[in-house]
This record gives sequence, C-alpha cells and structure tokens, in this order.
Amino acid sequence: MANLDPALRPVLRPVLRPVLRPEFAADMPERCSNMTMHLIESAAHLVQQEQAEVFSGHLVSGLKQNFPTSVPS
Repeated sequence: MANLDPALRPVLRPVLRPVLRPEFAADMPERCSNMTMHLIESAAHLVQQEQAEVFSGHLVSGLKQNFPTSVPS
C-alpha cells in the first residue's frame, strides 16, 4: 500500500485485509508432505503482487530444492 495513491487507501483498505490468518495454516505441515511455509509480512490476499520479490525468492528457492535439475541457476 505504500506505493498506492493516498486517495485510494480508504477505499481499498477493506480489500487488503488478510483473508487467511497464519494460525489457520498451523497444521498444514501435518497434512502436506514435503511442504515449506513462509509468512510474508505486510501482504494480504495478493501476496505475489504485494510482495513480489519476497514471494518470488521463496518460490524459486522451493523449486530449486524440489526440482534441482529443472530450474536454471
């Protein structure tokens, strides 16, 4: 939201609230094998857009870990 026009912040604020609280995902490692979770601060529903560099870093790291021959360095 830092880069967002200040006039739009009050309008979009309800949309930018988190949809899934982190504690809701607490048991996911028990349900999914070979899973890594990362909490990305200051991001809500569109985390891949709101924190694109952090999200992409975690995604590429996970792909390299799980598919080492398929992901270029």
